[in-house]
Amino acid sequence: MKKENEVINKKNEDLSKHLRVAEVKVGLSRKVAAEREVARMKHDQFEALEKIKEENSRNMCNSISKLKMNILLNTQVTNGHFNAIRVDFNALYDVDIGVLRFDVCFPSSDAWDLFVSTWRNS
Repeated sequence: MKKENEVINKKNEDLSKHLRVAEVKVGLSRKVAAEREVARMKHDQFEALEKIKEENSRNMCNSISKLKMNILLNTQVTNGHFNAIRVDFNALYDVDIGVLRFDVCFPSSDAWDLFVSTWRNS
């Protein structure tokens, strides 16, 4: 009986060791599976981000192109043929818009008239 108990205890110890090894393997396989899932999700997110960047870049180029054409069209309509050589793009570089005291987008006031006359005379 004692020998049978010793054999059973030995088998229990062996089974316990195998169970711990199996638990470790299962834990590792779950960890590896989770890491793979995270890597796949990161890859999918990166691809989605790249698509968004590409689409935004394309939209920005289209918008800039349309804005450029609109500016050229409005300049030609208001001033005749557009001559870019004669345009001083740095004319208002040092002007602080907050000091102007008129609406820059819709200039129509006495402050605007004063500004224009002062600017032309300088």
